Amino acid sequence: MRGHLRRISIILALLITIGSMAVAGDSLPEGWMAGNTKDYDIGVDSEAGHGDGVAAYIKSKTMTPENFGTIVQSFSAEKYVGKRVRMSAFVKADKIEEWAGLWMRVDGTGKEEVALSFDNMQSRPIKGTLDWKKYEIVLDIPGNSKNITFGILLAGPGQAWLDEFSFEIVTEEIPVTGQTMNKPPQEPKNLGFEG
Repeated sequence: MRGHLRRISIILALLITIGSMAVAGDSLPEGWMAGNTKDYDIGVDSEAGHGDGVAAYIKSKTMTPENFGTIVQSFSAEKYVGKRVRMSAFVKADKIEEWAGLWMRVDGTGKEEVALSFDNMQSRPIKGTLDWKKYEIVLDIPGNSKNITFGILLAGPGQAWLDEFSFEIVTEEIPVTGQTMNKPPQEPKNLGFEG
């Protein structure tokens, strides 16, 4: 499981790093990017929003897409460093066969800029046909965090709409939903080298 999450995290990092994310022009508002527009139609539906208004959507173009598609945005982690953050958004699903999920990744500073925290809801996927529902991801934002990247991904056939993202600082009583990578232990270990 951890290896698969790491693989997804690496794939997402590569998509952003090598510039294979397309800015969707008129189809997505400023700040948002679309990934894998070869296999997925990504844009804005002006009549499908949660409640009223506009929602973004991602829809497979084929019954056998080669990979996943994503709608993504990235911003500075500075405001949230050292905090626990809950990201939430509303998602509606239509005939999702494999899975969809909100995702959030926290990248660190330094030469390697590795993922420090990550969750893509793969352990609690969105599947089938569902009306609007609020989903959440809760992650720690470590002290060496640089960027927060987030969005929705869709793997396989189907369509998802998303609307009303929000970010809020929460207390440590709220459990994290993903994993923090390379997190140091709370206490030193094996100080006497006994094993």
